[in-house]
Amino acid sequence: MNEVASICGTSHVNIVTLLGFCLEGSKRALVYEFMHNGSLEKFIFEENDHIQDLQWDCQTLYHITIGVARGLEYLHK
Repeated sequence: MNEVASICGTSHVNIVTLLGFCLEGSKRALVYEFMHNGSLEKFIFEENDHIQDLQWDCQTLYHITIGVARGLEYLHK
């Protein structure tokens, strides 16, 4: 519950916003903002057939890495 409370207070461009949560008996659910392009995890790991067609240049990889690093830095402050 403490983690949910701390996540609810976050607001950063590189972090998906937690909109709400539900606790019902032993069931738990977190509700995040809709990301129409899907998650970074899905893009990297689940769409393997499309990844082979992509030309990931250094600039694209740099922007992804910097975005992740900025989000992590914000969470650790």
